[in-house]
Amino acid sequence: MKRMISYLLVTVIMLGVLVGCDTAPKEVEEHTFPDAEYAVNATDMAVVGDKIYYISDEKVYETASEAVVFEEFPAQFLASNGKELAVYGSGQVWCGEETYTVPQSEISSFVYADSTFCWSYMKGDLPQIGFYNIGSGETISVNPLTGVECDVISYQNADILVVCYEFDGSMAMYDFSTETMKPGKLLIHDTILGCAFNAADSSFSYISAISDSNARMTVYPRDTNEESQYAVCVEMRSGVDKLLFSGGSAIFTDKAGSIFVRANYIEDAIPNAVTVLVDEFSSNFGQNRIAEISDAVFDQYGIEIIVKKLKDTSKLPLKLLAGDSDFDLYLPSPANAELYYPVYEPLNDYPVIMEQFDTMLDEVREICTYDGKIFGVPAQISVGRSVMGYDAELLAKLGLSLPDENWTLDDFYALAKQVRAGGAYISANEPLRLPLYVYHFCNQNVQKGLRDDGTVLRKLLETTKKLHDEGLLYNPETDPADAPVLFFFSNESSNFWGLGCDVWYLPTFDGTPVDDSTLAFLQMNVNSKHKEEAAIVMAEFIKQWRSASVMFGPLYRSNAEELAASGEVSAKQVEIFKKLLSIAVPEPNIQEFYAFAYTEAKKYYNNEQDLEYTIALIYDKAKMYFEE
Repeated sequence: MKRMISYLLVTVIMLGVLVGCDTAPKEVEEHTFPDAEYAVNATDMAVVGDKIYYISDEKVYETASEAVVFEEFPAQFLASNGKELAVYGSGQVWCGEETYTVPQSEISSFVYADSTFCWSYMKGDLPQIGFYNIGSGETISVNPLTGVECDVISYQNADILVVCYEFDGSMAMYDFSTETMKPGKLLIHDTILGCAFNAADSSFSYISAISDSNARMTVYPRDTNEESQYAVCVEMRSGVDKLLFSGGSAIFTDKAGSIFVRANYIEDAIPNAVTVLVDEFSSNFGQNRIAEISDAVFDQYGIEIIVKKLKDTSKLPLKLLAGDSDFDLYLPSPANAELYYPVYEPLNDYPVIMEQFDTMLDEVREICTYDGKIFGVPAQISVGRSVMGYDAELLAKLGLSLPDENWTLDDFYALAKQVRAGGAYISANEPLRLPLYVYHFCNQNVQKGLRDDGTVLRKLLETTKKLHDEGLLYNPETDPADAPVLFFFSNESSNFWGLGCDVWYLPTFDGTPVDDSTLAFLQMNVNSKHKEEAAIVMAEFIKQWRSASVMFGPLYRSNAEELAASGEVSAKQVEIFKKLLSIAVPEPNIQEFYAFAYTEAKKYYNNEQDLEYTIALIYDKAKMYFEE
């Protein structure tokens, strides 16, 4: 909160500083350079018009000459706004025959954005971004949005890029306007070896490595959400220290400080590559595992994994239905498993994948099977929300016992009254939510059409309202903080195996178990051009479950057998876990319907409309969405 307040104050100050300054973007005509190489031991470089400048041994040179072009003070960084060269050293900046003094003498990066110098530095343990406005002579500093260190990179006109280094070694990058002093959107989250704006196609490109000797370039158009990855020229493959563009050509330095100019700096396609398409709501765990196996897959099989991010999630079904072949695997969000059209490649005929399924529980294979075919491999199987943790001591103190595992909403209501009569609350949560009604009665991945004529919907709405109106559910805003609560949802109940947490099943709608699992799958595009390579990636992806098994449960036979043999409590946990797996099914995409149903149900709960009208609205909408 302190950081945000400080940031807002700085923003207000800087906006005042910039009033009256000429900060309008200047259009810069870029020069096209011929391909060239310069073995000059460069530590930094910049381009101004038709000249490439660089620093070597704290002196500034121009590639066309061996003469020193600047030696007023030891040079540490070079920057250019496209028209002028700026040289930084020991807290001073030389630019346009003028020398300016800035507060920091030790910085980690330096750029010249239109009429503002920008740099990064550390203030104690906190990263900072410094700004010096030439027109006003004012300097300020702001905190980056995240990270333990940061760098600034030239972007376009008055904008810069801010790269924040995270604890885990990855980087987050966002754009920042020196005119408004406001950060822009988060652009990428990756490992960045070099990044620059390319005015030739209004995109920025960044270099990332998949191994010590193989880098790739991601091109990110400024005005769209699509990105593309490419193999890079041989001089870039071990990484770059600095990357610039001019006239469409890439100008970059390698690890040894040599400068290269290349018009053809990328290859048309990455050889032996498997492209994985993800959307912004994909399982984070699944995306992390894709990153984790990348190096191993490349080292062992020579297969490069490329991740393409699709910001508009509605485009994935469209791409699949259109037969697009520009990706091989896809990882949709857990709430977007649409299996009713033949867009996925069945995996039964890939032995390398089936060998992995042979080591997993039969229930896991069944979860990944639709219409007799295995449609994907698990990216996440979390079934703990299908049970509730409960306070066994409180239950005994109240002199009550758990109902049958197939108990209903009527049973829940009756137990709630008994628990409240004993001075406790049954739960802080509604027993069954509207999404569970849809998953249970309207799941197109299980059965077509609706399986309820409105009777269960009525029971759900009536019971939920009675529980609220009669004060049977714990309300943290009005009830005492130490009030005893029988059932609860927590990390302990979602990860009950190995923790000794007592759990019981959710109440049911109609006497059959209710599934509230979170399932995500890595699937193969039926139009993939690299199916054998994609199968290898999927097999390696499954192998990661061995190390992740403790997180989500004993998905492998060996894990389940070992846990069941470790004690009576663990054996019971495994039994419950396997039951939950047996009822877990992929969720359909119900977000639009749920938003409507939730709004109408709230009106009924708040006495804004009657029950019959509410049921009619929700049920008619359900028929429109889920009936054929």
